[in-house]
Amino acid sequence: MWGEGARAGEGGVDYSARALEGVVGDFGLTDAFRTVHPGDAGYTWRNSRGFASRLDYIFVGGGICGMKCVLLPSWASDHDMLQVSLPTDGPKWGSGFWRLNTLLLEAEAFKAVFTSFYRSVRAMRPMYASVVEWWEAAKCRLAKFCRRFAAAARRRDRAGVAKVSADLSYLHGCFNRGEHVDWALYEG
Repeated sequence: MWGEGARAGEGGVDYSARALEGVVGDFGLTDAFRTVHPGDAGYTWRNSRGFASRLDYIFVGGGICGMKCVLLPSWASDHDMLQVSLPTDGPKWGSGFWRLNTLLLEAEAFKAVFTSFYRSVRAMRPMYASVVEWWEAAKCRLAKFCRRFAAAARRRDRAGVAKVSADLSYLHGCFNRGEHVDWALYEG
């Protein structure tokens, strides 16, 4: 992609370009200019000796429909400006970002079930084209799991509080009426 042949008029291998190519591949990114203009060399730098090279890139997640990408000459630099316009009808966000209630991490019951759940999420990694795609799906699953666990814990807590309140109300009534209380029911 960027190694040999990425520079016009110069030979050799650019090893940093090969390393960048690996990162881009690992995260499922695409070259915005190449996506929009597949047949254009897109040189962003030129010198007075006639050398030209594509030195400037913007990488985006794949599948962006409606993206526009142009090279604009700049009087202030020997590089052309690379301008990418992304569609504004992108993802719709909810009321805000979800944050993990870190108190869950202290609960042994949570740790036990979460470990098993995370193993199943991690096992899904080979089904995705890149780590980024997998992580986006994994984040949603992990957030949903944590929300459900916290909601169930809240329901259990509320049920416990409701039971204690009902017991106290019953005992209060018994004491006010002078009735006998079977304390064995309330031990522990």
